Amino acid sequence: MIRRSIALILLGTLLISSGCAGNDESTLRKRSLKLINSLIDEDYDTGLTLLDPAKVAEQGEAQTKLQLGILALGFHFMDIDSDDVRIDEVIVSPGSDTGTVKFSLRIGEEWGEPSEQTWIRVDNNWYIEMD
Repeated sequence: MIRRSIALILLGTLLISSGCAGNDESTLRKRSLKLINSLIDEDYDTGLTLLDPAKVAEQGEAQTKLQLGILALGFHFMDIDSDDVRIDEVIVSPGSDTGTVKFSLRIGEEWGEPSEQTWIRVDNNWYIEMD
């Protein structure tokens, strides 16, 4: 009886933790697309909410928005819109405190090599890590 109870508890823990990872992957996918679309749309206020809050506070909002604007120029220069963005893979670390989003951009008719975004979990929310 005790073994069966322990087995059920372990199984429940496994199911809960695997469900959380799936939710984290889904959340990271959505937040990554939201960040990319904020750059495409030049919506720097939204972009700001997806960046590491400690780095935004350190640099200041004006400086961070300027950096987002420079990134947005790259998207516009390459004529990228939301249909030209593909999330290839989302990886959440076992501790769920960091994640990687691999994405590709279509330039013309060809998909480019995947790029990576590193995300960190702060206060139960995902933010893109800033160097």
